[in-house]
Amino acid sequence: MIAITEKCDLAGTYAYLHNVSVVGTDQADHHRRLEAFRRAVKAENLKLMMPNAKRTKPKLTCLGTGCRTT
Repeated sequence: MIAITEKCDLAGTYAYLHNVSVVGTDQADHHRRLEAFRRAVKAENLKLMMPNAKRTKPKLTCLGTGCRTT
């Protein structure tokens, strides 16, 4: 997944192991970045497993520490 985020220059998209976080400065920015990520995944013929997907959150926990999405 890291290779796709770099290859497609996906701003605000961070991959770690089997998780991907897409962040934005506001809701509209987040939506644009998420759609860009989805298009890149489709272009690479990959499938996403979404059962644990989290939708819009103001704060994420990154490796046990809090980090702001904005």
